[in-house]
Amino acid sequence: MSSHHVAFFEEQALCASSDPDMWFPERRYATDSKHYHSEESLQARAICRACPARPECLEYALRYSGLHGIWAGLDPAERSKLQDAQSIRPIPFHTTLPMSHEGWREGVKSEEG
Repeated sequence: MSSHHVAFFEEQALCASSDPDMWFPERRYATDSKHYHSEESLQARAICRACPARPECLEYALRYSGLHGIWAGLDPAERSKLQDAQSIRPIPFHTTLPMSHEGWREGVKSEEG
């Protein structure tokens, strides 16, 4: 991902100005997959549908396996099905890459330094 691509994603993403917990309901609901269909998660998905950075977010989310939370309006199971349907072989999530929207933004800032 180029730094220009990352900068656009960070500057344009609607989630950047929202509560990160909306996109990571598992933080509050343990491992029950129903949390991806909570009212808060449905609100997050609606924000994603209207987001101008959704294509870049989806590209990022499909590129890596092991990402938690909602990315581009999709939960991990939905992304996995899409990866399979499109024969995408995701790269295992590397520990130096951020795991959350919030961490991703912090990682970008530290890399651009």
